Amino acid sequence: SFLEEHNIQKQTELPLRFLALILILQNKPSLNWLKRLAGPALWKLILKRIDTETFNSWGKAIRKNWEDSCRDLLPQVLRQETAPTNTFFQQLSTYIDHPLWGSLVFMAFLAIFFLMLTKFAAGILVNFLETEIFSKYIIPGFVSLISQFPISPFIKDILIGDYGLLTMGFTYLLAIILPVVVVLFTMLAIAEDTGYFTHLELLVNRIFAKFGLSTEALSVFFNGFGCSVLGIAKTRLLPSIGQQVMASFLVVLAIPCIAQWGIIVNMLSVIPLFYAAIFVFLVLGHIY
Repeated sequence: SFLEEHNIQKQTELPLRFLALILILQNKPSLNWLKRLAGPALWKLILKRIDTETFNSWGKAIRKNWEDSCRDLLPQVLRQETAPTNTFFQQLSTYIDHPLWGSLVFMAFLAIFFLMLTKFAAGILVNFLETEIFSKYIIPGFVSLISQFPISPFIKDILIGDYGLLTMGFTYLLAIILPVVVVLFTMLAIAEDTGYFTHLELLVNRIFAKFGLSTEALSVFFNGFGCSVLGIAKTRLLPSIGQQVMASFLVVLAIPCIAQWGIIVNMLSVIPLFYAAIFVFLVLGHIY
């Protein structure tokens, strides 16, 4: 009756039921909006006629009615399913997080990682690209193309000589380095997308703590395998300056970048696996 008496509906152009709900529920954003809409004079009249205790009791009753209605409606629109227990992936996650079995899984991951780089990337892919593609088609094409131009022998040796930019440089870049880069980052992407790095952080936590590092440094080191500059840039994610300096030194001194990886992996691919393991062991022992 008060709202009808002062023609508040005409001034606000809103239904009386909606205005009454705003006043009863006492929602601050809605009240501030209604205050600006009604104006100072009319708002003072509204505040004088509001019975706070009565409005609070009505507001509680309305909210309780809404909650009961939502609770009755919820089973009709929501379906809950219990997740299956002891699945294969849950058991695998338990083994990966275990100190002993997790270490064995990590060693198996490193072995697969090493074999994919040395035997598949630097062996099969490099041999195929170098002998079947570049030696038979691309390099002879460059040689025949450059030979048609009347250029000096010095420039010709720079371009298509034994150590030329197009003969050796192009082959080194696309036939030797590129396969190792593609396989390396594919393996890292698979390990990261499957969530294995998250489990690996639990295993390396104690090892990193001996160097004064946290598990956030794991991403720094794996990025350092691709590019040392990117790995050092990632050290900004570490919580303290001391950890940033320590991780930067380890990336620079202990982790070869992708260009060095291409040379190292191709060298290790031509020697027996036993001697390659001895070489890696000696290098790691010298670094650490």
